[in-house]
Amino acid sequence: MTDFDITIKGAGRINVYGTKDNTVVLPVTAKIDTARRKFDVAVEGEAEVTIGIPEKAGKIELACADASICLSNLCFEELEIDGKGHLKIDASDIAGSLEINLIGGEAELAVPADFSFRTKNKGHGCTIESEIAETSGASNIVELNGKDSKLTVCAKA
Repeated sequence: MTDFDITIKGAGRINVYGTKDNTVVLPVTAKIDTARRKFDVAVEGEAEVTIGIPEKAGKIELACADASICLSNLCFEELEIDGKGHLKIDASDIAGSLEINLIGGEAELAVPADFSFRTKNKGHGCTIESEIAETSGASNIVELNGKDSKLTVCAKA
């Protein structure tokens, strides 16, 4: 199973990391549905949520609002973050297509200074500001979708 659909309600801090042994680590309060060869996870009412998934995944969808998200040790075909409000995303050792979907929101993506990526702006009235240089032809793609939103890409301190 390589597709994950994760919905987080009410958490201010979300940690998603890749597990070396292909296990799945979830909070005790998580509701799980594994039908249709897809892993659906819903977590509600936790201040901080930590989720471990196999470090090589197909598609990951993460729905959240006003959250601080930490992504580490993950390789994916596509990681789609459907967010509301303000998102602060800290990425370490990730590879793949990262899509951020926002309507009237702001996101800040902090990546290592040597992270090779390129951006795509597919939103309406959206802006992307990158404080670090992009690499044309890079396999890591950071895409902004939505309406009237802003994404800032910066180097981790």
